[in-house]
Amino acid sequence: MLEKLTFEKVNLLEGAKKEGKDWEVVIIESGPSKNGKIYSSEVLKKAVNLFDNAKCFVYQFADGLKSHLPEYAKNFSKGFVENLVGWFENPRFTAYIKDGVRKEGIVAKLHIAEGAERLKKLLTDAWENGKKNLLGLSIDAEGLLAGDQVISIDRVNSVDIVTHPAAGGAFQRLLADINPQKKEVKTKMKSLFEFVAEINPELVAGLKEDKLTPEHKLSFLKEIVKFAKGGNESLKRLKEVNIKDLIQSALDAVKNKDLDGAAQVLEEILAIAEKYGAYSYEYPSKESSVQAAKEGTEKESKEAEVVAERIRKVEENLALAESRSILKEKLEASRLPQPFKEKIRKDYEGKIFSSEDLEKSISSEQAAFAESVNSGNVKGLGSQMSVTLEESDKRQEALDKLLGAEIKQNHGVPAFRGLKEAYQTWYPEDPEVTGQVRSSRLTEGINVASPFTYALGTSINRRLVKEYNLINKEWENIVEKVPVKDFKLQELIRWGGYADLASVSDDAEYQYFGSDPVDERATYTIGTKGNLVYVTRKAIINDDLRILTRLPKKIAQSAARTLAKFVWNFISGNGAIYDSKALFHTDHANITTTLTLSYDNVITGMMAMKNQAEAGSSEKIGLKANYLVYPTALAGTANSILTSTYKPGGQYTEDNQIKPVLKGLENKFFTDDTNWYLIASLLDIDLIEIGFLFGKEEPEIFLQDQSTVSQVFTHDKITYKVRHEYGGAVVDYRGFYGSLNP
Repeated sequence: MLEKLTFEKVNLLEGAKKEGKDWEVVIIESGPSKNGKIYSSEVLKKAVNLFDNAKCFVYQFADGLKSHLPEYAKNFSKGFVENLVGWFENPRFTAYIKDGVRKEGIVAKLHIAEGAERLKKLLTDAWENGKKNLLGLSIDAEGLLAGDQVISIDRVNSVDIVTHPAAGGAFQRLLADINPQKKEVKTKMKSLFEFVAEINPELVAGLKEDKLTPEHKLSFLKEIVKFAKGGNESLKRLKEVNIKDLIQSALDAVKNKDLDGAAQVLEEILAIAEKYGAYSYEYPSKESSVQAAKEGTEKESKEAEVVAERIRKVEENLALAESRSILKEKLEASRLPQPFKEKIRKDYEGKIFSSEDLEKSISSEQAAFAESVNSGNVKGLGSQMSVTLEESDKRQEALDKLLGAEIKQNHGVPAFRGLKEAYQTWYPEDPEVTGQVRSSRLTEGINVASPFTYALGTSINRRLVKEYNLINKEWENIVEKVPVKDFKLQELIRWGGYADLASVSDDAEYQYFGSDPVDERATYTIGTKGNLVYVTRKAIINDDLRILTRLPKKIAQSAARTLAKFVWNFISGNGAIYDSKALFHTDHANITTTLTLSYDNVITGMMAMKNQAEAGSSEKIGLKANYLVYPTALAGTANSILTSTYKPGGQYTEDNQIKPVLKGLENKFFTDDTNWYLIASLLDIDLIEIGFLFGKEEPEIFLQDQSTVSQVFTHDKITYKVRHEYGGAVVDYRGFYGSLNP
């Protein structure tokens, strides 16, 4: 349902410019908010653009407090123009450092408009006097909620200035210092330029510090990473140029250009600096490392290996970022039509490649495009370009329409009036449908399948996909669907939790957790399901469309039923899962063998789910049951439990606590008429994963017979192969509770 996300408190991060007109702010952080709502990184990334040009208001009430406008006042027709004090620009989802901790959220620039002089003065005065938490920000937005989880932010009404921000909602640093004696961001970037000029003069040859592009900055950051690998002496050199401020300034500039790879480089350098003490930028000497090893301390060397691996990954990310930039630039300059660009983008996106390889591919597509133009299949240029429909495509569209297949792009081709007409369009020399056709060209060494058999199979497959997607698949409520690229063993790793955070006294060092989280690993492989079906010569001669149009629907029902049984068998079959124990097992604390389906027994099961503990600890997860799954034989009892206003069997005085919480799933595949189950929500815990080979969720039809150039039929029929390939496994038993009654 659509709910208000009003009054989410956010943090002012930075102030900019002496007059207090522009401020860099954190609008909202990912993770749980102070009012209990949980914002995932994905939700915030999708909502970034909603904050662009969002209004900023200040409302002051009789008690002196600044807060949001009350709901009843928002209906006033005249509005509150005088309370509008500014707007937000350049919102982006990014990482930042707050109180020494790396966080992620939506960051933007708050511009305070002319006329709001009192507010500018108040903010500037508070900053100069160290009162960085005097004012804060709070979003007024609307979106979708599922329990405490924010599913989406769909509308942003405003982001208002308030006097009671959430904990931590304070100013953190100046982007451009308001102290006139300090330098601005541009000067800090010049420091980056000058430092790179000292360590690699050739890299900055011919460049000016006030004309640097994002690509220049990215190359400078790569050089810094390379320089930092020089060890102790290199890091001492970085210290001489105040590298912490230098890196932070560059980090801000780069992130504004979305060069995430470069940002990660800088974060790695900061991490190294913090690791080895008070920003001294000194690695432990080789002698001390050897001595530490002799004393049996291996932690430092292991940490060094981790850092080295992280740097390797960062360098890989940098290369990917550079490849993305090259791909975008070259495609824009290619002047190819969009379909040709998309083909190249699909081949290169997410890969590291050389500019030469990309240019070869672009040249090849340009040649193919020119050939299409010369052949007459492409008409017009630029925005007026159109592609004529080949005769084979016209026939395919007419056959698709005859069988009721989904038409993605309708070119106005009329449907065939019958199957026999379709056949004779391909083979006018065979009006009696004998299957004996002559070849218009010769081939050597291979058998070429009949074009009609392929076209018919294509139409059947398209109708099959349409029918399959119309079928209600209730198992999708409890399954995470993923693409799988091969038949190799798929491994799913689920981590447990850490112990509680330790208390840290003043000036004390932070300690490692006592032990790593326990991991649980589930595995599965992709399997193949399939059968053969056929279309007879007799059906074509008789124009029997009933058989042909029913065929895709029957196949779709068979495939959907087979997959549904596969999924539900994880529950009703109660087979061994990743820990070699049955899904419902006493060691899992998720089974009863004595409780029949009743209101009180369902409550008992719901409490058992809430008491489930995190892997490797005794900390309770507090899982909420979301579905009551039952066989058809228990439908009457289940409906009473799920829909009654009052507690079933009571005295009409006690409300039904289950009705607003559980959803019912009647399962026709369950063979035991007494067993029932509770299942949690996918939003709260991983349940079952189903992987589809190459991400193909629908079944497919392929031609089975390899027809010759002169034979359409094999034994008076055309045979097709139906194939559906998938696999799966239970990921976490904690999301399931079963009453298995003997």
